[in-house]
Amino acid sequence: MLFRAERVLDASPEEVWAVLTDFAAYPEWNPFTPEVAMGRFEVGAKVSMLVRLAGRSQRQKAKLTELVPGQRFAWEVRQPLGVVKARREQRVEPVKGGKARYVSEDDMSGLMVGLVDRLYGDALRMGFDEMLDALEERVAERKG
Repeated sequence: MLFRAERVLDASPEEVWAVLTDFAAYPEWNPFTPEVAMGRFEVGAKVSMLVRLAGRSQRQKAKLTELVPGQRFAWEVRQPLGVVKARREQRVEPVKGGKARYVSEDDMSGLMVGLVDRLYGDALRMGFDEMLDALEERVAERKG
């Protein structure tokens, strides 16, 4: 099951990337994932995050599985016994006119993925949309 959100932002890919990878500033602007902590920003890093979903906050542990600086990064969350595996990829792509397209995809699989969709699918979609709005606002603020 794939959850996807994207938006063209009036900023350069470098400006969007700078906001996305400034994890220490997430509490200031990111309503969906207000906390993301990891040691070094590199493949294999352990990621600890706070996710707000359906009015509740929950801690999640993940592993950074992909990093192409300036373009994309991804992390995976795995629940025990293959109940749910989620891979979230965030990409920044150049668009004509010096703009950037931000794409966020959360690809879920596992035994309980249907139940997760029924219980949290709408909240996930709303969380992605809220983050897009906040990202757009944050990038605009940083541009001045």
